[in-house]
Amino acid sequence: MTICYCGQLKCVKGLRKREHFERVAAFPFMAGKEYIDLAKGGDLRRRLALLRAHFEGLKAEPLARLKVAFRSGEGAARDGHSKRGMRARESLKVAATEFVAGGTAGKFRKILSGAVRGFAPTVKLFDYSDFECTVAVSKSQARKFRAGEAAQDHNQVLLAAGQSVGGGYSNMRLRVKRQPAQLEMRDAMIAAMCAWDFKTAEKIAGDYKLMEPVKGDSVDEVALLIYALRGETREALRILAKRRGAYPVDFPPERKELAEGVLRKDAKLIHAGMKAINTRYGTVWAVKTYATRAKLQRHGTMGAMMPKILNHIHGHNWLVSHWAIAWVSLAGHRRVPGVFDDPGLFTQWIPWELCTAPKRPEGF
Repeated sequence: MTICYCGQLKCVKGLRKREHFERVAAFPFMAGKEYIDLAKGGDLRRRLALLRAHFEGLKAEPLARLKVAFRSGEGAARDGHSKRGMRARESLKVAATEFVAGGTAGKFRKILSGAVRGFAPTVKLFDYSDFECTVAVSKSQARKFRAGEAAQDHNQVLLAAGQSVGGGYSNMRLRVKRQPAQLEMRDAMIAAMCAWDFKTAEKIAGDYKLMEPVKGDSVDEVALLIYALRGETREALRILAKRRGAYPVDFPPERKELAEGVLRKDAKLIHAGMKAINTRYGTVWAVKTYATRAKLQRHGTMGAMMPKILNHIHGHNWLVSHWAIAWVSLAGHRRVPGVFDDPGLFTQWIPWELCTAPKRPEGF
């Protein structure tokens, strides 16, 4: 069951209208609340047109050319970045916007699967060789790099060596373990899971060379998904134990309960993660979050605030929870008992039709 963004009930095949109302009434996050209408004024259609144009303009490079670029290129190419990778990343937003604008679950999955299958052959072509560089390291971080090596982490910002960085820094020669295309890998695996294309997801995870020791937030994000898709549960739980319980305020939460629930085959943990995500999304989407006295005095009207609100919801990927859809789909694929026992947890942000296989597995 989902609710359309215009406020009307959107039927799921096989359910009667009475069942819809019973489910909505039993779902505390949505009953009796007013939510932002993305479709009003044609804003969603305009955004979708721009996304489509950008997405279709990302033409996949020949694999032979990428192999040379990855091995002998410089900068972005050497680190595994390509238009194929960009398509895999962009497919998440394009597919979500298509679905919110009225597209089907089949179209949602087709967009994701097509982009991910274009990216998958590049994983074996990446350059995983170590490289050396001299950087300026602060005294507070010097201990972290005292072994003289580091994992390549896109969240780790290192300053170029020089004499103008200040007395609190010292130059250090590091051997960096190359970990290419971290963001592309992360989003490609999530996209493949959302598409129920687990064959491609497992191929991507299997072909990628994960450098140890695994350190750094972004490397851990990739490692968690890789180990989970490879079926290396113990290693995945080890990575998960290092994840902090705090989540960014401006971006959708990637609740660790969902991943842990799938890994431990514990439906209660999965449900707890879904409930937390629905609560957070409900706050972002609720009109009353923005229609406060202080905000109205500052901006005048809801109409004046709406462009910024829509930019936040769309630009920060609050349309649907790809993280929840991916892990619930993996739970369904692995037949974790009880995952689909509470239909009330499936909302417009975690749609039932995006989490279940086209042909429902036996036992659910």
